[in-house]
Amino acid sequence: MFAIPTNRLVLPAVQSVPIEMTSMRKRGIDPEELIILDNGPSQVVERNKRDLEALQKTTPIRIIHHDLNDQFEWIRDLAEHGQWDVAELIRLLYPHPEEVDYGKVFNMLYLAAARYGRKVIHRRDSDCYTPLGDESLYPVWGENQFIGKKVSEVLHMADTCECLTDELLTEEIWIAGSDYTGDWNVNLELLQQHNSQTLNEFLTLLSIPPTRIPAYIDAKYRDNELNLRTRPLLITCGQLPDIPEIVPHYPECGNIAMMEIFKWIPNFIGSRCIGFDYHTYILGALLKVPAVYHTKRIIHAHDYSRKQKDATLNYFRGIAKLADYNLFITEFRNNYLHRLAPPGANGFHLLRDTGPSALVNLLSECFMSLDRTTRLGLVHDLAYKILLPSGLAEYRLVAEELERGASRLIDELDDDYRRSIKLQKIWRALILLSERMGNESRCKVY
Repeated sequence: MFAIPTNRLVLPAVQSVPIEMTSMRKRGIDPEELIILDNGPSQVVERNKRDLEALQKTTPIRIIHHDLNDQFEWIRDLAEHGQWDVAELIRLLYPHPEEVDYGKVFNMLYLAAARYGRKVIHRRDSDCYTPLGDESLYPVWGENQFIGKKVSEVLHMADTCECLTDELLTEEIWIAGSDYTGDWNVNLELLQQHNSQTLNEFLTLLSIPPTRIPAYIDAKYRDNELNLRTRPLLITCGQLPDIPEIVPHYPECGNIAMMEIFKWIPNFIGSRCIGFDYHTYILGALLKVPAVYHTKRIIHAHDYSRKQKDATLNYFRGIAKLADYNLFITEFRNNYLHRLAPPGANGFHLLRDTGPSALVNLLSECFMSLDRTTRLGLVHDLAYKILLPSGLAEYRLVAEELERGASRLIDELDDDYRRSIKLQKIWRALILLSERMGNESRCKVY
């Protein structure tokens, strides 16, 4: 299953994705359907509906459009058949457009895959485009080369981060993805021009150890041929990783395929929480689910208006929340993970075989242990070490508002974490019920 979540006009991306799907068909592989999960405003949804109806007439690829009404019905059905409180389930699942909740959006894709009985999601974002030309460079071939394969089968094709145990060699790769090319990253250029320490301070804020910052900058902030990996990278956690995303070269959410893991681990949820939609990958990898970073990048294009928005308060509130999440997952990795999966044990196997209770309890303990003063300090550092040193008036206003609202932001995050942990507790039941209720006759097909 291919999927595009969107809150914008989606036609250019939908015209691009079938290029990859057609390439699969030419090689005798069924790409299944293309799901558009639309949580945009009504006028955007109506335009997307018309565009998709017209496009479907020109392609054999099956295109299915689900708007917020469909998603609300899924949630209501789950509440009714699973005997959950519908208001609480809406609070945990429904992606209100005004929330801009990246975790909820990705989680709804997971539930869609369960409804359709699919094991693999190939996700592309609505501002990403397949590079034209050589089909071997299409991201899907980086994904299909690895997804579902045992580690022992792909060792000759990839570099590794560490020595592999015999137990890891028999594990299947359930996550495969790559990076973006083009103008996509956090627009730190202006800040960096006015303060040469911006990137270092930014990555320190995100819990990246000082010794790893140069490699991280090379991987994520220098888009030139010298810094591109020429071989895929096998990501395993036989040893404890030292950065939140496991390695500097990690799969981005707009260029990723996931197999099965999403049926056990949902993303964290929260309004404008940048990075929460990487939680399935990060926690899955920590629990020893192998992943691969392949080398087939996708084009990520933003227009100038998007760059302007990067300087707004909402964007930097999202960065503050990302810093807090990275603190959370670093604390979990260092002080709680070993209680779920002792050295040598496979954490995912334990989660699969014994249920979510131990994970839920440890996530709760970790959350309760977070030091509020340290967390407020992250917001302060974002304001005083990254924004204010630029000397730019627009960033001074953002920094001042962040500082004034820091306590309220931490309160919001506390609620986000409580809801995210509650969702983890019921997630497997939601997936199993979605699979049982899956009925394609309920879906709009264009």
